[in-house]
Amino acid sequence: EKNHPIAILQLSIGNRCLIFQLFHANFIPVSLHAFLADPRHTFYGVLSKKTKIADLNDLARLATINSHNRNGGYKYMGLKKMASAVIGKKMDKPLNVTLSKWDTVELDRDQIEYATIDAVVSYQLGYTLCSPIFCPQLGFIVVGRPELLLV
Repeated sequence: EKNHPIAILQLSIGNRCLIFQLFHANFIPVSLHAFLADPRHTFYGVLSKKTKIADLNDLARLATINSHNRNGGYKYMGLKKMASAVIGKKMDKPLNVTLSKWDTVELDRDQIEYATIDAVVSYQLGYTLCSPIFCPQLGFIVVGRPELLLV
């Protein structure tokens, strides 16, 4: 198995998105670092088994907490299946984009659309799952390599 470093950071608040290419960044801008470090912001995502991200609230865990049967079935869902199950959104995730080169210097239009949709759907999932319970100021993060569905 090849080592694939995380190539992009996807942030969404509502329908506003930032796609930051970590792979090509020589540094993290001060404003982005301050935003990520702000304790008033809460970050959510769908994690893979291999990736652990500090201070990231797992959407699968929240979905299980909020479900009536609490059977943990959400634990094994990627973003696409969870979006369908929780908020009724159908996501188109073309395999050729999923498996494309995310570490390229310039992302193409399909990659940008794919990453943006992942970020917005993650925000919508977090917002939906947090509404029954108290959540601090909603800031949502999507981190990872889209081919692993790290959101």
